[in-house]
Amino acid sequence: MLLSLPALPVLLLLAVLAGCDGTPAARPATPPTSPVSSPAGPVLTVRSVCYGRCAFIPPADLPTTALYADGRLLRADRRGTGWRLTVARLGSADLARALAAAGAAGLDRGTRRRLPLDPGFGVDTGTDTVVVASLGGRPSRVEAPQLGVPAAERHAVDPAARTRLLGLTRLLSTLAARGPAPYHPAGFFLYAVRLAAPLEQPVQPWPGPALAGLPERDPVEGSTWCAVLTGAVASQAATGLDPRGFPRQVRSGQAVWLVSGRPTLPGETSCAAALRTARGGLRRRGQPALTAAERARPVPVSRRPRSAAGPPGPG
Repeated sequence: MLLSLPALPVLLLLAVLAGCDGTPAARPATPPTSPVSSPAGPVLTVRSVCYGRCAFIPPADLPTTALYADGRLLRADRRGTGWRLTVARLGSADLARALAAAGAAGLDRGTRRRLPLDPGFGVDTGTDTVVVASLGGRPSRVEAPQLGVPAAERHAVDPAARTRLLGLTRLLSTLAARGPAPYHPAGFFLYAVRLAAPLEQPVQPWPGPALAGLPERDPVEGSTWCAVLTGAVASQAATGLDPRGFPRQVRSGQAVWLVSGRPTLPGETSCAAALRTARGGLRRRGQPALTAAERARPVPVSRRPRSAAGPPGPG
């Protein structure tokens, strides 16, 4: 649900949008001949997912790269305590190269796969590169822990598959650097998880709208509330958020919450749209939909997201 409010420049709303001062006027590239689904949303995203102390409240982790069927290629780069968001326009040839690379990486056949490391590397955790694609109406998701790290690649169980995925992410990074213009988001997502007990960190007062009244809930992670904010309310809420999107513990009403947020991408006008971007239409493994009673419960200590100690790795 989009909360329509008086528009304010996004630069004033979010410290996370440093450097975003307009949208490009260039015309979109010719759409590719290969069939793609969900034209309003991205057909492919790359994100770095960090487990442990730097974990986000999903899907508040901002994709580092998002490719659209009309040739738009968005890039999010960390700059200090915020993000620099840009968009490039791909011609039909470059768009075809990107889609071909995605196909070579197995992202055009409804794949859901993790590309693990062998036991000789040690613990297979940390930062994963997660690529989600929806090509030809067949959503796919491929995850690779510590992709591109030389020490990790020497312990790849399927080195050829990891090489193809790494080639795709590097190609997208190269294409995104060709004449990008600032991206001007329409608003940002606010996510909130109600806790059963406070974490071992300060609890700050919440300056934004009542968190118990946010209009949407994640159908899988039922304790997560969400809203799309714009205008004056967005500006007010932004002062209570970590500009990098990491969870921050706040008090709203009589409850303690973890809150985080990120800018909206093109085609994202609801929390359901953000979930499609994050999950590619796929339900998380081992995460059945919650009942109404389960959704009303606060998150217990054993399930709640951990506080952030630093940014995720590059994606």
